Amino acid sequence: MVLTQEQKDNLFAALDAAEGEDMQATLIRVAGNLRVTDVAPALREYSQMLALRQRTTGLVIRAMDAIRAEGRRAGVANPGELMALRGVRTVPELLASLGFTGDLDALANEMERAVQRAA
Repeated sequence: MVLTQEQKDNLFAALDAAEGEDMQATLIRVAGNLRVTDVAPALREYSQMLALRQRTTGLVIRAMDAIRAEGRRAGVANPGELMALRGVRTVPELLASLGFTGDLDALANEMERAVQRAA
C-alpha cells in the first residue's frame, strides 16, 4: 500500500517528534497505526528531507554569520543599517552583495523563519 500524503505527514511528524528516541521502534509503532507494511519509500523520502533540512540549516547559519560579521566590520548595529550602507533594498540583494548565490529569496525566507522560531 502506498502512503497518502496525510499518512506521510503523520509519519514524518512522529519521526521528528521522536528525535533522540529509538527511531526503529517509532517507525514500527507509527507504521502499525497507519496499517502500512512497506514504509521504506516514505523512510527514504524522510531521509532525503532530513538531509535537505540539514543543508538548508547550515546555509542559513552561514548567511546569518556573514551578515553579522559584515555588520561588525562596517560598524552598523543591525542588518537594516547594513542594507542601507550597501544601497540594497532586500535581504536577497544583501545576500548577493555578500557573495551568496542560488535561490536567495528562499534563503531569505528560511532565515526569516529561523529568526521567528528563535523569538
